[in-house]
Amino acid sequence: MAKIIFLSPHLDDVVLSCATWIMRLKKAGHEIEILNIFNSGEPHEAYQERMNEDAEAIKILDIQASAFDLSDAPFREVIQRTKGQILFVTPDEDQESLRQVARLLALKLNENAYDWVYAPLGVGWHLDHLIVHEAAIQSFALSKLRFYAERPYSMVKHQTELRIKSQEFFIQEECAKDLVQAEYIRNYLPSWTLKKFIDLIREQPAPTARAFSPQEKIYPSSEELPHVLRAMSCYRSQITSLFGSMTNLKAQIGNWSEDYFAF
Repeated sequence: MAKIIFLSPHLDDVVLSCATWIMRLKKAGHEIEILNIFNSGEPHEAYQERMNEDAEAIKILDIQASAFDLSDAPFREVIQRTKGQILFVTPDEDQESLRQVARLLALKLNENAYDWVYAPLGVGWHLDHLIVHEAAIQSFALSKLRFYAERPYSMVKHQTELRIKSQEFFIQEECAKDLVQAEYIRNYLPSWTLKKFIDLIREQPAPTARAFSPQEKIYPSSEELPHVLRAMSCYRSQITSLFGSMTNLKAQIGNWSEDYFAF
C-alpha cells in the first residue's frame, strides 16, 4: 500500500481534476490525502461554504484532507502588483508565497513518508497553481513527483500541450481562439478579446522546453462516471463560473481525460 498526497492549490482543484484516478487508487488499497494550499479569503462566509463543499466531496471519495489555510491570490499583496490579474502570470510575481509554500511542503514531507506526490501541472497559468507546481519541485524528490492537468483549463484545446512544452506562459493563436470561448475566461477576464490574446502571443518569448512525459490518460468508466460527477457536483459555488452550468459539466466530463505527467 502506498501513501499518496495530492496538492490542491484551491479547495476544488484536485477533485475536479483527479476524481477518477483517486477512486481507482483508493480501490486498490492506497492511502490518499488531499492537501489544500490557498483555502482562505474574504468574505469568510463564502470560504466557509467552499470548505463545506470540499468536506462533502472528501467524504464521498472516502479519503483524508488537510490544509495550509493560506490566503487565495486575490487577498494577497501580489494582486496589487499584477493589477488584479491572477491568470497568465508567473510565480516571479509572488516570490514570498513561493518560499512560504515550499517551506511548508518541506515540513510536511519531513513529518510524513509519502510514496507519491501529485502536484498541479500549471495548465491555465493561474498564479497559485504555478506557485504550488514550483514549490513541489523544490520540496520533493523528482522521482516521487507526478503532475496532473487541471480542469477546467485542460479542457481548452492545446493548453495542456503548450504547457508541457514550455516552462513559461506560452500560447498560440489556435489556443487563443478557444480560450476566449471558455467559461472561466468569460467570468474572470470578461474584457479579454481575441485581439488581447493575439497581442499577448506576439509579446511572448520563445518557449523554454521542459522534459515532461505523459504517464496516464484516464477516462471514467460508465460505472465510475456517476460517482465522479457526484463528487465534482459538491462544488456548487464554483461550477457555474468554471463550467457554465452543471448541465455543461455533465455533458463534457465523460469525454475529457484526466491527464498525468512526470519528469
